[in-house]
Formats: sequence, C-alpha cells, structure tokens
Amino acid sequence: MLSKQIEWNGATFTLRRGTVRDRLMVNSVVGKLGIDLDYTEDFAGKRLFARLIVQGQADGDWGFTLPAITDNEEILLASFEKFLDLDGGLYDELETALYEVDKSLNDPDLLPAEIVPEKND
Repeated sequence: MLSKQIEWNGATFTLRRGTVRDRLMVNSVVGKLGIDLDYTEDFAGKRLFARLIVQGQADGDWGFTLPAITDNEEILLASFEKFLDLDGGLYDELETALYEVDKSLNDPDLLPAEIVPEKND
C-alpha cells in the first residue's frame, strides 16, 4: 500500500509512503520540536507528528492547521500542542496508517499472490 486515507469528522487525511528524503525531513522537524530525552513518549508523539507533516496532506477541519516543514519552532510547537488535544482514537488510526504505508516492500501482503512462497505448516 503506497497511500492511505483516513476520514474523521468530515475531514480527510492522506498519508503516502515515505522516502529517504522524508526520513531526513522528519528528523529535522523533530529537532525543531525539541526532545525531552527523559520522557520517551515525548519523542514518539513528536516523531509521529513530524511524519504526518512530511508524509501527509490534510483536507478539511482537523482542529489544527498542519504546518509546513519549513515553519519555525514556534509555529510547529503551537500546532503540535493542538494535535495533542485530538481524540486518542484518531492518533491510533494515524499511527496504524503510517505503519501500513511504510511496510517493507517484501512484506507478503504487498507482493503479488503468484510470487508469495507457500507456508509449510
């Protein structure tokens, strides 16, 4: 799967498969957001948010404006704070969608049926 759409309260979020460039841009955004190394969840949330900015496109009202990767730290942090107030179920859906679009290309679910090796049980 190279892209996935999520609909929520009439808004649509489209996530696409990441590239090497995207991975580097995610690191840049996370760096701008700052990381509390004593708080692991801080990094996970900021990394997911950075991936949404880099790999996503939001259409409709999400309750916050998805910033650009070139925005300054103040704008990124303000948007991140609004993102934190969204419904937790939406976070789970976005996290799952990013996992699905970034699966290994060798994952059997992404290969044509005729080349997937049969399992020997």
